[in-house]
Amino acid sequence: MVGNHVLRCMGTLMLAATVTVACAPGPANGTLSLSVSGLPDGVAAAVHVAGAGVALDLTAAGSVRLPAGTYTITVMPVVGAEAIARTVYDGSAGAASVVVAVAETISVDISYARRPGTHRVWTSGGSGVHAFAPDAWDASGTVSPTSTLSLPPGWHDTQDIAFAPNGDLYTAAWTDGGIVRYTAADLDTHGAAPAGFVPVPGVSALAWHDGRLYAMRETSQALLRFDDPEAIVGDAVTVPDADIALTGYSGSGSSAGLAFDADGRLWMAFRQALVRLDDPTVPVGCTSATPNAVLALPTAAPRYALTYRDGALYTAPCGLGTIERFDGIDAATGVAAAVPTVANAVGMTCVVSIGMDASDRFWLGDARDVAGRFPDLDTLADGATVAPLVTIRHDLFLSAGSVAFHALGLGGP
Repeated sequence: MVGNHVLRCMGTLMLAATVTVACAPGPANGTLSLSVSGLPDGVAAAVHVAGAGVALDLTAAGSVRLPAGTYTITVMPVVGAEAIARTVYDGSAGAASVVVAVAETISVDISYARRPGTHRVWTSGGSGVHAFAPDAWDASGTVSPTSTLSLPPGWHDTQDIAFAPNGDLYTAAWTDGGIVRYTAADLDTHGAAPAGFVPVPGVSALAWHDGRLYAMRETSQALLRFDDPEAIVGDAVTVPDADIALTGYSGSGSSAGLAFDADGRLWMAFRQALVRLDDPTVPVGCTSATPNAVLALPTAAPRYALTYRDGALYTAPCGLGTIERFDGIDAATGVAAAVPTVANAVGMTCVVSIGMDASDRFWLGDARDVAGRFPDLDTLADGATVAPLVTIRHDLFLSAGSVAFHALGLGGP
């Protein structure tokens, strides 16, 4: 039996959204009592209890009667409801398993704590990676970071940011540097040193997808893939699993932005082309690949920003002060000339990043130390001029860096 009938049979307040259990006679039951700490009002817990033919998903403190037996207790992360940068709360149980005895009560404490690095706005640029309290970004003004992560000695000009679902942060230092990895546990520590780094000069863009880290070297137009990014530890030599040269496309110039579409296909922004590789997991070692689709663009300009959203690509030609939207790109194949469906002036000289906050609102980062939150760029008419609703300034040189938000992954990588 399931659902309300089970709740009535057990004759006690149930905390579960999901119940799969046969009703047990009352005299054969014991009681599991949960306490929950560390969560703000309005954020529900996520506790899975399983054993003795029972599976329960519990969301709050309280007691539940269960058939006698052994039960495992699994606590899942949960997410807050903030508008700009949300908080991930990781939980743990006082006991991973318990034995429920007839006519007895066993108590288990469930404790939650904020995952480091969440409820922060992140920017790269200059000599580190910078974290900001998101409340300071609610209104226009000048803000200062709450903390800055350090780079290896002599490395400068951080570029893109990529978050793994487990909270680890990756960035790339353009000058005398390479790819840098920070563990989630260190993200709240000002001055924290990297957990590991890979000397690969000239990386301008990063992307995380399906457990792999992708990096684009603007200087050589090479796409790098790391199949086990957590193996980037200390200064140990980490060789990419793939070093891919793209051939057979009509675009020219250096590469910059990376973005995965809804089908897991990788798009790359070049100076005069948007290029797609349908399965970037296939190439191995130092090799070449021919793109599956190329959108040849009419304007040659560096394109540091690239974002996929609902079947469209958003990019920004640096120096033109616009953001461009290309609709219908899911069906693109082969090589074809393309013009943006919509191009809008945004009052920024060189847009270097496009980020989406927790409310799916656009944040654009400019190379002049400015970030702005914009109204819905999905619905603007072609040629419209749009001003940011909020403008944030800081004294950190964004250069070709990013405005980034935690990936809000609730599990491992």
